[in-house]
Amino acid sequence: MTALERIRREKGITQVALANATNLSQPFIHDLEKGNRGAKRETLNKIAAALGCNVSDLVEEQED
Repeated sequence: MTALERIRREKGITQVALANATNLSQPFIHDLEKGNRGAKRETLNKIAAALGCNVSDLVEEQED
């Protein structure tokens, strides 16, 4: 599980709600969470603002 997915789930926010809050698509959010694609800093800033966290929280390495 990526940091993005973990934080989103902890906050109780769905992928659809996050997509709507950031003007991104739900499939894009899904791909980010699964590590299938990367995001520009501007996009990460939008996601972090919507989740109420820092960009650094989103990109931290997770041990499974």
